[in-house]
Formats: sequence, C-alpha cells, structure tokens
Amino acid sequence: MKLTNTLLIVSGFLFALNGYSRHAAVYSYGRISPGLPPQLSLSDVISRPIGMVIPTPYQWHISYPGVLKLSELTRNIHAPNPIAQAHWGQMAHRVTQGDSLYRIAETYYGDVKYWRVIVQENQADLPADNQVKVDQLIYLPIAPTPKNRQKATPPTHLPDYYITNKGDTLYSIAQKITGDGNQYKKILNANRKQLQNPGKLAPGLMLKIRR
Repeated sequence: MKLTNTLLIVSGFLFALNGYSRHAAVYSYGRISPGLPPQLSLSDVISRPIGMVIPTPYQWHISYPGVLKLSELTRNIHAPNPIAQAHWGQMAHRVTQGDSLYRIAETYYGDVKYWRVIVQENQADLPADNQVKVDQLIYLPIAPTPKNRQKATPPTHLPDYYITNKGDTLYSIAQKITGDGNQYKKILNANRKQLQNPGKLAPGLMLKIRR
C-alpha cells in the first residue's frame, strides 16, 4: 500500500512538472523564454535534488540561452581590458548622438583639421567610412601634434576619461587635463571605488574625468 501511494505521488509530481515545462514561460525585460531549459530532463527529478532541476529566477537570467543576461541590461561603454599601451596617457571620449570626428576634433582641439589625428589613433576601431557609433570610445592624445606633445597644453574641453600612464599622479593628470594640478581632488572623488591606493596609480587605468 505504501509503495503504491509513493508511486502515485511521484507520478503526480512528474505530470505536474511536465505540464509546467510545456507551458511555463519566463518574462525577461521584453523577451519570452518558453518552458524549462532544454538541458534539463524530467528524469533528473529522481537523480538530482529539486533545487538543481528547477532554476531560480536569478539562474534564468544568468545561465540559459534565449534569456536576457544581466550584462546586457547596461550599455557597454568601457574599453577592452587591458587597454592597449599605445593609449596610455591619452584622453578618451564617449561618443554621443550627433558626434562626428570633425565635431570631436573641434571640441577638444579647437579645429576640425585634427580629425585625421583622431583617425590615426583609432584606426583599429573605426570602419572604412570613419563613422563613429554612440557609446564608442574614441582615444585622443593630450596635444594633437607630436611637436606640441613636448609641452602639452590642456585640451579645450574636459574629456570623459583619461587612461593612466607610467609615472602619472592625480596631480600631474589634473595639470595636463585642466591646467591646474590642484583639481586632482575632483578626479579622486570621481574614482574612489577603483583607486585602492590613490598615491600609486597603475598604468592603463581608465579614470573618469567628467561626471
């Protein structure tokens, strides 16, 4: 009798779970993912604990194809990690709607003719038509010509980011970017979460300049 009741209970549970797997759906930020993931089998109910068979809502978002991942919920505006050494000591501009290389050149250097300098610095990331995309990062030298780089003058516009170079300090960065080293506190306040030791900056860090 006990064995019969146990079999009935298990059969009922399997029937219910099968119905759930056919009709259940998870709504995830505008996408619908029907049923249980294909990797799961009803036979798993017998061999594995129930917590391993039915994923939690968090697992739906993280582990299974067809469901929006958490990393997709925000736009990726950051540069690759690690940032190429060629860009250490440079500014970085986050492209916004309406930007072009001409506009960026005029904003930072005061003259559209420097758009070719920007192309040279970003050849690997620009298409053949040199069109920029929203949220793309464009790397910019502090001064637009090699001659001027010997004694760089501050850009005419604060950049979104600055990529640290060997020997940089918050004071020297503020001096290069704003012309006033005492502005270093603003850079420190904008980057406290990633600066474990503000007195010793590792090269290749992307520091926020404009908040």
